[in-house]
Amino acid sequence: MYGEGYEAMRFANPAVRHRLEVMERIILLRTRGCQRVLDLGCGTGRFTAQLRVREVIGLDKSRAMLSVARRRELACVLGDAHALPFGDREFDAVISTDHVFGAIDVERALPEAHRVLSPGGLLAIHYPAHAIWTPRKPFGLTLIPGPRRKAAAEVIAIAETLGFRVDARQLWRWLRWYPYLVPMPPWTRLPIWNGGVLLFRK
Repeated sequence: MYGEGYEAMRFANPAVRHRLEVMERIILLRTRGCQRVLDLGCGTGRFTAQLRVREVIGLDKSRAMLSVARRRELACVLGDAHALPFGDREFDAVISTDHVFGAIDVERALPEAHRVLSPGGLLAIHYPAHAIWTPRKPFGLTLIPGPRRKAAAEVIAIAETLGFRVDARQLWRWLRWYPYLVPMPPWTRLPIWNGGVLLFRK
């Protein structure tokens, strides 16, 4: 699962690959012109290498993943998103793709992201759905098996208590037909929209 075979496994499904590429395109556009960017959970550096910024640092807790990222000549740090090894206000953007925020403690990671961001800095994360709508259950949501994740609305509420403001939300349906991503007004709290790209400003 880690290191060399990760990318082949992760992107074997064309539909999954396409959805991730659509979401990643949003972050590529939003970070254009940024000076210093931190990629939380950079993994093998596949997406990190695509960023067109002055300086990008990738952080991951997997040595195997980072060994692949370093072969891409990326600046990488072994570390934990819950205790970032950086000083205050060091970055003007913090990003996290490929649903990393679905596997970490949001209540610990968001304060750290806020701490290392400069005023006005951008936080952009992919956040996976904890529940989906399916035709088999038309009047409710089906919980996704695995660790209990917070709904996107809960993540937004935590971010706002820290001082973040919602810049934009591109939320996905987790359905097999288009559109995969739909821009939603910042004030909406519809329970069916439980994941996507969440963009905040400090």
